[in-house]
Amino acid sequence: MKQQVIYKYPLAMLDRQEILMSSDAEILTAQTQEGKIFIWALVNKTAAIEKVSFEIHGTGNPIPDLQEGERRQWVGTVQIYAMVWHIFKIINI
Repeated sequence: MKQQVIYKYPLAMLDRQEILMSSDAEILTAQTQEGKIFIWALVNKTAAIEKVSFEIHGTGNPIPDLQEGERRQWVGTVQIYAMVWHIFKIINI
């Protein structure tokens, strides 16, 4: 039986990073809270945990090429540090 709950995950101001989350997590939103970037996801507490890659890119900044077999899925856009940042989940295809 699924045990669903909404969790909040902090994101560092890095071009690319991995966080541990439920393998079937559904990203709900990305927002700032108290000067930091977070994503909120609906997760199954009983699902396996996996590493999930995210990227953060500022408007006008260069975006590096993806590795073969990857694609970007837009998660959200936030405004912080007087800039606009775009958050992507990396999907392995």
